[in-house]
Amino acid sequence: MTKIDEKYSIKAERPEEPLLSKYRFPELLNITNSLSVGDRNPIELYFDICNKKKRLLDLKYTPDDNGRIHHMIQHINKTMKSEIFAGCWDYDIEASAPTILYQMSDRYAKTKLIHIPHYCSNKTELRQYWADKLGCTTDIVKKIITSMFFGSIISSESQLYSRGTNHIKWTIKKLLTRDQIRILLNDEYFIKLRNETKFAMKGIAELARTDKSRIVTNAVGIQKEFKPWNYRKVCYHLYVGVEKLILNNITDRLNSETPPLLLMHDGFISPIRLNTNALEEAVKSDTGYVIKYSEKLI
Repeated sequence: MTKIDEKYSIKAERPEEPLLSKYRFPELLNITNSLSVGDRNPIELYFDICNKKKRLLDLKYTPDDNGRIHHMIQHINKTMKSEIFAGCWDYDIEASAPTILYQMSDRYAKTKLIHIPHYCSNKTELRQYWADKLGCTTDIVKKIITSMFFGSIISSESQLYSRGTNHIKWTIKKLLTRDQIRILLNDEYFIKLRNETKFAMKGIAELARTDKSRIVTNAVGIQKEFKPWNYRKVCYHLYVGVEKLILNNITDRLNSETPPLLLMHDGFISPIRLNTNALEEAVKSDTGYVIKYSEKLI
């Protein structure tokens, strides 16, 4: 039993099979090393070195200006991830962006939302409904809806196909045909979800500013200046702050007996199985945010 504190505990259950038959789990202590890539793919080079040394090397976490951490392991494909981390446990916040968004709306704008919480509770069924209606995969639907919760508000077909281009337009038009976009924009529930998302973001952005200034401070204390109309970037800045706050909470509560975690954006990989109920209660107790962790044996 690995204690978090006197009230919460995490039960560490090691799988029967040896962990990481090909590599050992990383010891992420003083993460300062970077690799000399040269002409080779950095990920291939990294794992070639790991294979020779029979362990994963320390990774370099690089935070962006919102506080979100990045490293090369976040970009490996599912096949390579399954091979390298076989026997480990993958943890993610379920429906992370909308879950945090509607709770931020409650905190900042004091507004109780309807459609975003409903989506969080019924995301599997709704994604399948839209996939069937559009004739695409649920993975594509997930990417479209997730992009919306990060600020990619699809206002209209004409707006999407207007002159000029940006990452939002390029991504959506790459995933869906024009006919599929038209079907989605005529779906009654999607419109309700889109409109509520936009309404929530605007309310959060307006009330998150200190004394109506352009400075916004997120949950981990990072300050940034935003133009008054840029509510999407304000909400992303605030969301990433909460995401990092939750990750900090998990790593701070795990004691020295627990093996280090490989941190991702809104989750982590662990070489041992953790008690998700204890993790969720710890986050709620310390941050006030109510989340649910998905758990998958890799």
